[in-house]
Amino acid sequence: MSHEGQVALEQDEELLILDSKKKKKFGSSVMNWMRKNSLLTLTMLGVLLGLILGIILNKIGISKTMTILVGFPGELLLRMLKMLVLPLIVASVIVGITSLSSGQEFGRTEKRVFYRVLIYFASTTIVAVILGVVIVSVLQPGKFSKGIGNPEELPEDDNPGEIPPNATPLDSILSVLRSMVPENIVKSSANLDILGVLTFSILLGATIIVLGEKGKPLLEFFESLNEAIMKIVGFVMWYAPFGIMSLIAARLGGNADFVSVLQDIAMFAVTVIAGLSIHFFIILPTLYFVFLRKNPFKFYIFMLQVILTAIGTDSSAATLPVNIEYTKKFGVNSKIVQIVLPLGVTLNMNGTALYEAVAAMFVAQLHGIKLNAGQTIIVALTSTLAAVGAAGIPEAGLITMTMVFTAVGLPLSDIGLLLTIDWFLDRMRTVVNCLSDSICAAIVDSYYSKELLLIEQEKKGEVTK
Repeated sequence: MSHEGQVALEQDEELLILDSKKKKKFGSSVMNWMRKNSLLTLTMLGVLLGLILGIILNKIGISKTMTILVGFPGELLLRMLKMLVLPLIVASVIVGITSLSSGQEFGRTEKRVFYRVLIYFASTTIVAVILGVVIVSVLQPGKFSKGIGNPEELPEDDNPGEIPPNATPLDSILSVLRSMVPENIVKSSANLDILGVLTFSILLGATIIVLGEKGKPLLEFFESLNEAIMKIVGFVMWYAPFGIMSLIAARLGGNADFVSVLQDIAMFAVTVIAGLSIHFFIILPTLYFVFLRKNPFKFYIFMLQVILTAIGTDSSAATLPVNIEYTKKFGVNSKIVQIVLPLGVTLNMNGTALYEAVAAMFVAQLHGIKLNAGQTIIVALTSTLAAVGAAGIPEAGLITMTMVFTAVGLPLSDIGLLLTIDWFLDRMRTVVNCLSDSICAAIVDSYYSKELLLIEQEKKGEVTK
């Protein structure tokens, strides 16, 4: 062999070795990602297997008894979730409300910042829910469905809150207010009257704050209860991929129109994305511009790393360190960042609230349920409070949808199919949640940054009195 041929052969061998190393490195990176996101990986695998099994069963045709057996693990998952709704609402809402008492440790200026932040969080979340209700009412993605809706699966009580079907708007509002103030909290708990339980939990949390030291033993009980419920939720979430596979397979396998089911899911996804896009690209930038008189999209470009982290981690809590770092780099006062962003992870859930409202209205449309004004208000209220109450829960979409669906009397069996696309939509929701927190910090900074800086300087003795 000539010298040139030998050199060429050696070069080919080096290229093969290099290519092999790249493939191993890529394979190792994929495996590491799958290990770090094992629950997400299993959920996506459950969705995929459910779709495959559902298609096979749909083609061969199965009896009603076989459909029940295939869907039984999924039914158990839904029962577990419904079992956890009540203790989860009580514990998480009370702990969330009492966590606000930390604002009492602030100075006068910090308190003003704190209360304005709460007003921002409440306002943007309510706007997000209203947007969700409006866009699903306008687009009506489930109105012409032929795939999912099944009247036989509707719960017996599909009219919660004792709202008559033909009630006037005034009657509907009065019925909602009655539901929020239950005569018997034990009876409301037994009937899973979500609004009544939420009202009681908020009042109890506020009372614990007022009690101060006397309320600490009760607060510690609910904190422990919350930790215990979160542990149980964690265990249920590891069963969830199997349950989701079962729900999808049973629904698709027993449904004669598989293509229509996929069209329904696609329309649901498009509606959610449309709502989140309007909130992200129009409402939040408008707030930024109105209060700061600056180009909001320059802020978005600067926060690109936060957006990518939110998409990658699918968690506001996991994105928090990056969000804090880049918000400070943008020039926002560090004190304001420390007040706003950690609080926002728990309380500011714009994207999640919008999603829950769309999901509930969409499923109602699938089954031909016409929600009156009162029931629509219940959807909006429950979506708002469920988004806050479920903060920090892994795969929170399962829990929050169970809360909202139960409040309005919608069939829980449709949750499984909505979760086929939830893993993707959840990332979009997380981006909206995180950037809403950052924009809040920037807005508050424009009003209080100088005042807080002066206070810090006075504490350090840099400013003489």
